[in-house]
Amino acid sequence: MMDRVRLIFIILVFTSGSCQSFLFRKDKVDCLLSQWSQWSDVYGFGARSKERVILRYPDNGGKPCPNDMEITEYTSQKPTIQTTAKQVITSFLQRRLKRNPSSPRRIVKRDDPIGLFRDLLIIMDSSGSIGASSFKIAKQQIGELLGLLCPVPDPFNSNRRNGYNRAALIQYSSNVVEEFDFDDQHSLADLKSAIISIPYQAGNDLYRRCFI
Repeated sequence: MMDRVRLIFIILVFTSGSCQSFLFRKDKVDCLLSQWSQWSDVYGFGARSKERVILRYPDNGGKPCPNDMEITEYTSQKPTIQTTAKQVITSFLQRRLKRNPSSPRRIVKRDDPIGLFRDLLIIMDSSGSIGASSFKIAKQQIGELLGLLCPVPDPFNSNRRNGYNRAALIQYSSNVVEEFDFDDQHSLADLKSAIISIPYQAGNDLYRRCFI
């Protein structure tokens, strides 16, 4: 009987020591980064970029993550229309990121794009150098662009309980005119109609007044 008690006592001491070592000894964890991606296609003003992502965040005083997660350089190349459209869709109209529930700092990509609700201020140049024909085309294209926002089919439907986008528009030339405010249009159809009906001023190019 004595031998069995001693054996149990030895096991308990050993186990207790192991737990203490496990609980109070924690190794440093350094930041872990992915490799740099390939250079992107050339987009606005000849820019191209590459990026890397954080695969593991530091812990217990480990090596911190750097701030330079993206590099952008400017070239003499001109972007294609397709590349520009892709950049607008992926960087502005949609967002393919979500929070990882296992860590508040961890961001991962997801398959389905997430629409982000926005208050959009549209600023249109209505000076004489634009021309009536180009001004009309710009209004049509703005309407089509707004229709690409999420959620579909109507990103500006104010009856949506879980949120919607809003837009306001001003145009400038000799004068700055607020055509409509954020709360004036309540659907995509109303918004497109309001944009198409905007008159062309054909005034002087006094853009500084627009931003004062």
